[in-house]
Amino acid sequence: MRVLLDCDGVVMDFNRGWKRIASRMLGVQVPYKQRTWQPFMEGVDLAPVLNEIMAQPQVWRESLPYPGVIDRLWQLESARFDFHIVTSIRPEFERTRYDWLVDWAVPFVDMVVTQGAADKVKQAKALDLRVAIDDNMDNCRALHEAGLHTFMLARWWNEPIEGIERVTWRQLPARLLELKREMH
Repeated sequence: MRVLLDCDGVVMDFNRGWKRIASRMLGVQVPYKQRTWQPFMEGVDLAPVLNEIMAQPQVWRESLPYPGVIDRLWQLESARFDFHIVTSIRPEFERTRYDWLVDWAVPFVDMVVTQGAADKVKQAKALDLRVAIDDNMDNCRALHEAGLHTFMLARWWNEPIEGIERVTWRQLPARLLELKREMH
């Protein structure tokens, strides 16, 4: 089964990596589950700070895989699941992302960099993918509306969407195996 697999928030805990760097740069502890910078940085233009953080290769190195996810992906890969990384990042970080996936031994067939939900749908169709795993609500909605069976990884930053399965990594392998049986 061919599966679209997002990276940030699905395989990679990117949130933890960039917030650790931001905390060091700004001298302010940014809590892991902090959705906004307020009240930590009242009146600060965060765009330049975030751009500077995103331009640092160390942000990728400090972003670790979620515990147990890579083992689950290998188990699914052995059950004939082909994972296609379809991720929205700035094009200049494509090589860094690819290297991160290889360094952490994430099983994947290929990697495609997209810009936004519509582009992610376009690439999913071009790759003939039938199932998607993502954490971004806009991406999940667009992929679902395009006809992909979409699983939204339950994270503190997303909320349930009608018609889309919101699952944990603990639940996902069993659901994927069930779906594979249903589709064949």
